[in-house]
Amino acid sequence: MQQAIHRRDIIAFGIVALTGACSGSTGSAVSVVPGPTPSPSPTPSPAPTPTPSPTFGLTVTAGSQAISQIAGATRDVFADADPADQVFDRWTGDVGVLLNAAERASGVRTLAAPASVAAVYRSLPAFAFQIGTLAGSAGPLQYYYYFPQPLPPRGVVFRFHGTGGSARSGTTRVEEMKFNRDLVANGYGVVTLDSDDRVNAQWNNSVINTGNIDVVHVQQVIAALTGQGLMNASTRLFAMGHSNGGGFAPVVGSLLGWRAAWISFASGSRTLITQQSTLPAIWTIGQNDTTIGPSGNANAMTNFQSLTARGVPADFITFVPSAVYPSRFAQIAGLSAADSQVIYNAIRGANLLDANDYQFSAPANNQAALAAAIPAAYSASSAEIGNQLRIAYAEHEFTAAASARVRRFFEAR
Repeated sequence: MQQAIHRRDIIAFGIVALTGACSGSTGSAVSVVPGPTPSPSPTPSPAPTPTPSPTFGLTVTAGSQAISQIAGATRDVFADADPADQVFDRWTGDVGVLLNAAERASGVRTLAAPASVAAVYRSLPAFAFQIGTLAGSAGPLQYYYYFPQPLPPRGVVFRFHGTGGSARSGTTRVEEMKFNRDLVANGYGVVTLDSDDRVNAQWNNSVINTGNIDVVHVQQVIAALTGQGLMNASTRLFAMGHSNGGGFAPVVGSLLGWRAAWISFASGSRTLITQQSTLPAIWTIGQNDTTIGPSGNANAMTNFQSLTARGVPADFITFVPSAVYPSRFAQIAGLSAADSQVIYNAIRGANLLDANDYQFSAPANNQAALAAAIPAAYSASSAEIGNQLRIAYAEHEFTAAASARVRRFFEAR
């Protein structure tokens, strides 16, 4: 029998700091998911000039550093954007000072001596999603999929968008593609789907039986992909949903007997999870989420505790704010480190950041100031710039900050 994972962590943009076991612990050791099998030696990108920190004694290569808000950390480190045809692999060097050397960003413990860390990357050739169609209630629906070679895949992750999203949005946005690239690099197939409802673009989370039209569509996609020889009856399946899709992920995962679900910025069905589900689940929530709000975050914690109380493996992560460091926007397609610096300077010049590069208030409060400050040359990237600012504020925005943690949770199933 698999050992239940009872964890509640607080992280900022992928930086993990353990805060204790779940409610009801009697002081026993916290179970930790084993890490994945080590990857082949990565191929580092051309080494940039290291950036030393005279006050912190830390040198970061291929990355940035900033003051941290993580318990147990004094600074955060952030890996540079993935180079062409490569994907972030891990941090190397004095990794003992990092809270999580497997994530693109990590908190840094208080240093007793100078230290250095470097982000390294491994090869991942560009790949393109294929597109399939199926009949929806009001017209054709799309699903996007990619399966790395050689087959069979290590598993397949079905991704469910938030309100207003689509199958395509899961293959174009910066953070979505970070997670997709991490999955593909580690041998997983990825599938994203349209919800049947194309007016509100929402999943049906209220019908908890296999007659749910969205569950029916998922089964049709599985049949189509199986027919192409991309997967079979023994393929390990996982659900990942954000926001409204986060409510659907445990529904479809439970009904179809999948291995685990990632519930992103959502609480999940309280009735299903607290009374019925035995589906292992990992939650990620934002400290400043104003969409589901404090009550939604509290419900997510209740559902997490319900699973752990019944011995079902579960994990819980809370994102806290992180710095808007100068190169943060260089991960957006079409923007260079120099472009990111210009955007950063504009935001700082508008007096929207404190001395440590944290936002004074929620990005939603500063839309007019941001629009006026950011040069018109970057208007095409305004949506992604806004996404990064919401992520930095720990708002209701999908982030791949815990990508490695989620993948390890899946791999343990």
